[in-house]
Amino acid sequence: MTINSINPELKRALAILRRDPNNVGAHIQAGVYYSQEKGYKKSIFHLKKALAGDKKNQLILEKLSDVLIKTHQFTQAKKYARKMVELKKRDATAMHTLSRAYEASGEQEKAFTWIRKALEQEPSNKDILVNYASYLSQVGKMEESLKVHQQILKIDPLDSYSWLDIAQLQKHHGEEAVATIEKLSEAAKQTTESGKLRSFGFAAGKIHQDIGNYDAAFKCFIKANLQHDKQITADRIIAANINIRETFTREFLESNRESSERTVSPIFILGQTRSGTTLTESLCASHSGVSAGGELEYLTEFDYGLEIFSTFENRYRNNIHGLSANDLSKLANDYITFSSNLSVPNKRLTDKMPNNFLHIGLINLLFPKAQIIHCRRHPLDNCLSIFSNPMLDYHKEYKSTLETLGEYFRNYQQIMDYWKEVSPIPIHDVYYEDLVTNTETVARQMIEHLGLDWEDNVMERKGSQKSVKTLSVWQVRQPVFQSSRGKWRNYEKQLQPLRKILASEIETYERELASLDAQ
Repeated sequence: MTINSINPELKRALAILRRDPNNVGAHIQAGVYYSQEKGYKKSIFHLKKALAGDKKNQLILEKLSDVLIKTHQFTQAKKYARKMVELKKRDATAMHTLSRAYEASGEQEKAFTWIRKALEQEPSNKDILVNYASYLSQVGKMEESLKVHQQILKIDPLDSYSWLDIAQLQKHHGEEAVATIEKLSEAAKQTTESGKLRSFGFAAGKIHQDIGNYDAAFKCFIKANLQHDKQITADRIIAANINIRETFTREFLESNRESSERTVSPIFILGQTRSGTTLTESLCASHSGVSAGGELEYLTEFDYGLEIFSTFENRYRNNIHGLSANDLSKLANDYITFSSNLSVPNKRLTDKMPNNFLHIGLINLLFPKAQIIHCRRHPLDNCLSIFSNPMLDYHKEYKSTLETLGEYFRNYQQIMDYWKEVSPIPIHDVYYEDLVTNTETVARQMIEHLGLDWEDNVMERKGSQKSVKTLSVWQVRQPVFQSSRGKWRNYEKQLQPLRKILASEIETYERELASLDAQ
């Protein structure tokens, strides 16, 4: 980020700090901006500087705790949140901040204690209620979560987050489904906000799907996906595909593997989003030697900084090849520190960030003893699941049309095919359809791949993930069903543009799946 490209308000704040290095307001402004842009180190620096000048400022303590939660520095986050509570013992915001710090660190009981205390002070605070509903769904208390969402809608009938969760956390039937769709339609007429219209659209589509109105459902999904304020393109993944092939040759990866002495072995569960990574992690983490880390952002943030999506020739290659042995050691140690608050002593940590499929080269450089599990799913089912669900901003950039989604998926598959050719770390494929049909067989193969002895409790999946924060929150709490297998057939007509783009990938996948069935 150059000084000419940064936000004007940040530029003014930095100018003030050059004249007055201890200006509290300017440090706050800089800290908040850097946090929004994921410049967390700079954010923490400025917020701590601000706090040094105003030790009892609740806003600084809250923002600092927020950034420390995002960077998995939970001990520090809890320290500053507790300071908020000490300064204002009946302040709902302080209690809410402390509850979020506990929740992020996996201390659910304490998180529930403090968020309920916050609600005692402000029972109609929508922000607190939204997080409370989220806590409940993450630990599998769906009925209680739905009741809280109904309470939120009494406060704000246009709260799209609650409408979306009401749609997604349960199956809808008959007259109730029709009535809910009508309410969503009325709510959508009362807003022009693209974010809310997206949520209303995905919610209505999900309910139409529940009752078998597939044509109406798909129309809702199309309309929801088109509510986007960015130019839609698959150029980023195409650039990454080119950069990866130019940068990570087999010779380059082998030479760095030989020079590395690191023996830490994280477990990377990756693939296309909506391919079964959450279910796979729940099985792996049921083993006594494995701890679930969830979706960790470290590799993504670092590799983006190395410009994996650059369209400048050799830019990414030069950045990667310019890393020294000391640089790589520091990065590996930083990752270990980043994830240490989630790990359990003497257990191996899973990182199930799906788009780590882009970063397998980096994984090889940092952790040559790592294990990689690649989650796969029928291309049409996988793409349908992406297209029919709301996603974070990164995914919105490629999924607003079936054409760009197909181009993205095709390049993802090409990247994975390339990694299998050059990666010294073996890549273990798990096929979603095989996983839900032959769960124990597939689970045994995964545990064997990890170099661990089989344990029968792997199949129970109890407590393997203390909380689930992805779109799979409902499904992962259920027994392993096959209801999501072959769902694309309900939309065979609508998916023809995608089938045309992915014809080769579909043919290959179906052939590989058939060979598994024949074994």
